[in-house]
Amino acid sequence: MPSAASHYPRSDRSWIFLAAAVIGAAAWAAYAGSFSAPFVFDSNLVVVNNPTIRHLATALQPPHNGSTVEGRPLVNLSLALNYALSGTRVGSYHAFNLAVHILCGWTLLGVVRRTLPGPGRRRLAVAFAAALLWTVHPLQTESVTYVAQRAEALAALFYLLTLYGFIRGLSGGRLWSALSFLSCLAGVYTKETVVSAPVVALLYDRTFVSGSFAEAWRRHKAIFLALAATWIPLAFLVLGAANRSGTAGLGTDFPWLRYIQVQVYAVPHYLRLALWPTPLVFDYGRAAVELGPAWLFSLALLAVLVIGTGVAVCAREPVTRGLGFLGAWFFAILAPTCLIPVATQTMAEHRMYLPLAALTVGGALLLARSGLRPLGLVAVSGLIATGLAAGTLARNRAYRSELSLWSDTVAKRPGNDRAYNNLGNAYFVAGRIPEAVASYEQALRLHPVGNADAEYNLGNGYLAEGRLPEAIVHSRNAIRFAPANPEAHNNLGMALDRSGDARAAAREFQEAIGLYRAFLQGDPADARMVNGIAIACYNLGNALAKAGQMEGAIGQYRQALEFKPDLPEAQLNWGNALFQEAKFAEAAAHYREALRLRPDFPQAQYILKVTLQRQRR
Repeated sequence: MPSAASHYPRSDRSWIFLAAAVIGAAAWAAYAGSFSAPFVFDSNLVVVNNPTIRHLATALQPPHNGSTVEGRPLVNLSLALNYALSGTRVGSYHAFNLAVHILCGWTLLGVVRRTLPGPGRRRLAVAFAAALLWTVHPLQTESVTYVAQRAEALAALFYLLTLYGFIRGLSGGRLWSALSFLSCLAGVYTKETVVSAPVVALLYDRTFVSGSFAEAWRRHKAIFLALAATWIPLAFLVLGAANRSGTAGLGTDFPWLRYIQVQVYAVPHYLRLALWPTPLVFDYGRAAVELGPAWLFSLALLAVLVIGTGVAVCAREPVTRGLGFLGAWFFAILAPTCLIPVATQTMAEHRMYLPLAALTVGGALLLARSGLRPLGLVAVSGLIATGLAAGTLARNRAYRSELSLWSDTVAKRPGNDRAYNNLGNAYFVAGRIPEAVASYEQALRLHPVGNADAEYNLGNGYLAEGRLPEAIVHSRNAIRFAPANPEAHNNLGMALDRSGDARAAAREFQEAIGLYRAFLQGDPADARMVNGIAIACYNLGNALAKAGQMEGAIGQYRQALEFKPDLPEAQLNWGNALFQEAKFAEAAAHYREALRLRPDFPQAQYILKVTLQRQRR
């Protein structure tokens, strides 16, 4: 990659459009079958349980809940646009992700073809090969099929557009320079990895255009200053996200040196997956590594790559400098997630989304230097791309359901407690309670201390099985590790209530209601909290009714219905409380309302019949 390329002749533009069409068609073929994949894991948090995307007016104010949209307003806005179009139906979300991915492939095509020297069609062939291989590579599935990770793809698009606009602007096009700046600005509102884009632009200028940093700065310092100015809003976004609610940043509970040890292993692992993309893992969890021979080998390999990149960047020979730029591209984009701890997942394949471009460009250049003519290069890259696309199709099958995805994950990472916990959730939703309990138990065996999520879920599973003593123990453990979790208090209350301790149950329900109210003060539209407080009020009403406090019970049923008007059980039990006080006419009205909400409600049908008979007497 020795020097910037000139424009293609008009007669060759049809070949450029053909190349772009093939890339788009290949991406569609690889991903079209994934459009029915449900929301999984964080996608539920950022779509289904994200009230800020319900209205465009709140879309630029993402929730502070540790999810992937926190501190990333443009990602949240994109989800709001999808919600306005299709609600929570998944099709439009997948279509958006794929469209962004295709645009990334096209922009990469443009960047590479405007950088390479030589005849136009040969440059196009190399650029096509690089972009095609990048687009259909199975390592990209996590950023395309997993809706929540559109943050990675959208940030990559703005990163590539920053570089593409910069390249076009070097020839004097002010509008292209404006595109570069605006893309970089949009990028920082999308994901923090765009932080290196101004530095990479400067390195590009020095490597392929100006020949030295001093000359690059002298000729183009205005655009460099503009790009660097985007670091100011980025700093405010990062500070505002406050370590993403404890999940990322230097303030997490994952020690920095231990995290760096994992990254020493992770980067060579990513490189291996780029060359041989199997096995692919959805969630590596809080993976740690032993400082043994394998880690020392990874350290040695990483050191060679970093030193080699530095030497190549400083070389005088143009081809070597170009290879150095590819290495710098790779490490610069990976650097933020390698140096700043992400406590919830120390390794993640989506982090390779844009760095993979350096490897596919390098691979295409290697094929070109083997002596292949443009047509041969296209044919060989097409064959390789076919194999990669088949791998992408196969990988997308894992996303067909939460159950298939987490089953695949635990099979490949049997030491990942979070994967077992989420597999248990998938079993629980499917009604397979014994398998859910077994998964939660395994999660606790792998992470026995401080695992609030698994403790809560296991308590919930035992409650569903009627194993009340175990449910009480694990619900109390969940509260001990996460005392502000209202759902754990609610579950403990239900277990105590079913055990016959209505007074203790009432105290837990009251605690849950207080916590729900505190959450709702910060976000009154949070659907999960609204539903939770309604259920807690309903449960408290039941506990008070068992204790003979009918007036208090009625008050709680009333509050439950204020938060969730379509709760037929609350109408039924409100009617039962009135029935106990011989207020049959009022009770009948509530039974009728319960039947209106749920026509096939046998308890309401029976008790309404009994109540009407009592009225006649």
